[in-house]
Amino acid sequence: MPAASAHNGRDAVGQNGTGKETTMTTVAHLLDRLAKSGRGRIFLVNLKDTLDSGFDAAPLREVCRELAAALTGAPGEGATPDELVDDLGGRCVSRGLWRHSAEPRLRRDAGAAWNVLSRVTTYGRFYTSVLDRRPTGPRLSVPMPVELDGTGSTEIAPEHVHAVRDYVDSGRWKEDVDSGKVRFGGHCVWLAPRAELMRRQRHMKKALPDFYRDMIGLSHLVPGHHLIRLDLDLAAWTAGTRLVRRRPHGACNGGPRFRMAYDGPVCSADWGRTVNLAVLAARRKACLDGVPEMVMEPFTVPLDAVTAHYLGAVQSVPETDHDYFLKRMTPEPIERIVRQLTEALS
Repeated sequence: MPAASAHNGRDAVGQNGTGKETTMTTVAHLLDRLAKSGRGRIFLVNLKDTLDSGFDAAPLREVCRELAAALTGAPGEGATPDELVDDLGGRCVSRGLWRHSAEPRLRRDAGAAWNVLSRVTTYGRFYTSVLDRRPTGPRLSVPMPVELDGTGSTEIAPEHVHAVRDYVDSGRWKEDVDSGKVRFGGHCVWLAPRAELMRRQRHMKKALPDFYRDMIGLSHLVPGHHLIRLDLDLAAWTAGTRLVRRRPHGACNGGPRFRMAYDGPVCSADWGRTVNLAVLAARRKACLDGVPEMVMEPFTVPLDAVTAHYLGAVQSVPETDHDYFLKRMTPEPIERIVRQLTEALS
């Protein structure tokens, strides 16, 4: 890992504009706080693996110092470690750090081209993002999604599932996209090659939506979420081949089940790898790799290049054992990883 100046890890004491003493949060203290939660420790391992891969520490160091400065003077401990993960990851993505990586190729060595890219989303996101609908907008022939409240609710009432399935699979949803294009916003968009998803789907042993949730590593999806797969055809959307695309890394805010390193040989096409939640849940010593994945800059796609498929409602709870996942990620003690990151990022 590239190193910067060493740091003693203590908070400094300074004065604010009123002349009162205030604790200055250092990067070392920020990293120590991140290490107090399972999600935070996973995030730190991914940052360390990212720096070990040759990532320039300078932009990450700047973001860490910025967040540490923002925490200065906060009452008590302020944000929880998990909230700090979201904050730091969000700052990394918004600063464009996801662009500092290898460019995945759309054709594998000695293999067929990956000419269709897929993204799995919930019905709620499909309704508000793809259809671009709001509660105050015109009513559609399908219901608004119900927001999950943790009490057994579901995005789509059972009596409406058939209508939503027909609406999505028939392509009638395109009639309600006023702009004639689908916009994928945010700072970057996560995608996987459809061919790899379909290849793995042939061997699935659980319900279709649960298979997709687990294979892509979407650990935030729970029973009650209804999933939709969006397929983007690069043959009909040639502009997509010219967009910025990158292999994901630890500063891409990939969530609690992202892994910078992965099992097996390095992908010859410079893609990342999702984490297969089903293998984690079974605690098998099998390969954790799911399917290839990459991130792209935000884009709009002509409707004729997009196909949507209703996958169904998630049935099972996701795997959530942070400690076990951490063991599968690295045997290195988290204290050593924190020290290494402190030296590189302070």
